[in-house]
Amino acid sequence: MQNGVRWKGGLYAVSSSGSPVSVCVYTSAAFTYSAAVNSDWATFFASLPHGSEITQLTVYIAPISQITAGYLCGPMADSCYDPGLGAMYLTGETPPDGANIQQIAAHEYGHHIASWRLNTPWDALNNGPKHWATSAAVCDQTRKKKMFPGDEGAHYEDNPSEIWAETYRVYATSVIGTVLDPWEILSPQWEPVAANLTAAAADTLRPWLKQQKKTLTGHLGSSGSQKYVTSIPFPLDGRLDATGSVKSSLRIKVAVQSSSGAYLTASSSLSSRASVNVCSSPTAKVTVTRLSGSGTWTLQLQSPGS
Repeated sequence: MQNGVRWKGGLYAVSSSGSPVSVCVYTSAAFTYSAAVNSDWATFFASLPHGSEITQLTVYIAPISQITAGYLCGPMADSCYDPGLGAMYLTGETPPDGANIQQIAAHEYGHHIASWRLNTPWDALNNGPKHWATSAAVCDQTRKKKMFPGDEGAHYEDNPSEIWAETYRVYATSVIGTVLDPWEILSPQWEPVAANLTAAAADTLRPWLKQQKKTLTGHLGSSGSQKYVTSIPFPLDGRLDATGSVKSSLRIKVAVQSSSGAYLTASSSLSSRASVNVCSSPTAKVTVTRLSGSGTWTLQLQSPGS
């Protein structure tokens, strides 16, 4: 028994692009148990574009009356995903709005993918995985208060978590070649374009893993140039950490600007360290400026890379 419901099922060995994979599927005791039905669901999920996260998924199929109960998803829901358990709760009946159950399942699998992806410094589950979040300008749209990460209430249709899941549904449907349900539950302005779908494929099949590191060194003194400027490519939105260290009597400050020239660090800062979020800017300009003294400086950089 789980969440007050009795379930029957387990792991089903199926094929995914010719390779074996096991998918965990259970059906509610309210249905007549059928190993074939569970196996069909396992086969469906294995057919969706996926990575290794599929082995961390548990699917629970239940009547709509149990799905809408408080112990599973809640009123008005026809499905839901619990990231803490890697559990998807899915109706085994056509929901009242007539939505295609496999389309619902693909949407929920989008949430499962996000829960196993990174988008440093943001939470991928609420903001979407990194490639897609960059293509959809989630950081910039959030700053402008046009997107609302994690808002499952008044701003549901502008929640990037849901926009990502719907974008994944569109992408996955194009891969498996089934009929696509209309884009109806979210604001039409977020309906994906080709770049969003390409990014969704990257997040699914070649996910971003970690920050990239780079070290630069140089010399500053009383003669010659009083600063060093470098441009850091930023094809992906994320965090830029720049840490300067010095030898001898040299004192420096580190500043960061976007590609438009806007300061991302306080222009009055005299710190030798900078840690900023870079959004919708193809490059970031980092400047090391001599304050006094002379000597060798070292700059440690971390950025998302590509």
